[in-house]
Amino acid sequence: MKTIVDIPENLFRKARYYIDDGRYSSLGEAIVIALETQFALEEIGEGKAVDASEVRRSTGKTRVRHARGLGNRDRRSSADSEVSDSRSLPAEVKPVSAGKIARVPMPTLEKVGKRPYWLWGVHRIAPVKVAARIAASLILDARGSVRLEDLREKGGQIAFEVGEYLVAQDNQKGRKHGSRLSSGFPCSHLKDPDNRRSISRFADLILGDVRKKTGRVDGALYELRLLEVSEGKGESHIVSLTEPGMEFAMLHSPILDGESPESSLSEEEIEWYLRHIRENVPWEYDTLSKAIGYIGNGYGDTQGFLNAMVENYGHMSEKTRASLRVCMLGRLLDLRLIARIDKGEYTLTGRDL
Repeated sequence: MKTIVDIPENLFRKARYYIDDGRYSSLGEAIVIALETQFALEEIGEGKAVDASEVRRSTGKTRVRHARGLGNRDRRSSADSEVSDSRSLPAEVKPVSAGKIARVPMPTLEKVGKRPYWLWGVHRIAPVKVAARIAASLILDARGSVRLEDLREKGGQIAFEVGEYLVAQDNQKGRKHGSRLSSGFPCSHLKDPDNRRSISRFADLILGDVRKKTGRVDGALYELRLLEVSEGKGESHIVSLTEPGMEFAMLHSPILDGESPESSLSEEEIEWYLRHIRENVPWEYDTLSKAIGYIGNGYGDTQGFLNAMVENYGHMSEKTRASLRVCMLGRLLDLRLIARIDKGEYTLTGRDL
């Protein structure tokens, strides 16, 4: 998606300094990292309220032009943005028959490859579980062959409907930021009237995407070896579930299989995920282990955690480390490995990784 944004001169000069210093490859990368950090902070309950009038005075008007996206919902008024409590889950996330779906071997560790930003932008595990269930349903309906493009488009729309359902549940229960089950899912927003950005972001981060220049596959389902992506006809790609992907999809989910969910993941799902990354996804296990180590050593506050990260991530910019911190903490919270004791401060729960 291409966007035109007016940036204050002082911020542009600062961004240019960091780009010339090699911390960012482009202005676009710097903006994306800054936005992803702030949005993730909002979703785990650490965001700061900003006066819109102050933003306008300091930055001027912002002009945005969208080039492409996903989704096809109609524009909603502010009155319509309130989600009805009568929303229900889409049929595509109901349990499927595992015996009818062929599984493929996990992509090799060499093929997945270690990334500089592990599970970039993923700060919840529950959306990954829901994505696995969606993939299983679409593969079953297609009788074994689904294009990545269809998984992104259809799966993104299904995930949006799950997000809307969870927003209704959150509102009904009065859940605040940091404890909302809808965190990490695409959902409607007045600044995203056709829901394209929200759905496209979910598709990129969770369902999967293939980079045109390098052919590298991104997305949590693939990086966690739950999904295999292979070349199809022409420029298309085919997705298939791996055995672990099918196992994770079939586990009982409080979000998908409960009438009134109170938690994002069941104990069974948490234990399965921890065992899976110990045995099959060394980079995720290593990432979470480092984060637990920082907190265990007394660096559970924001600045202490960021300072501790320098030892392992000192080659990255401060903004990038801040983004990674948000993702690490969000996943640890979802897995109940840490607990929030104050805004921006965390402690270990005693659960073993």
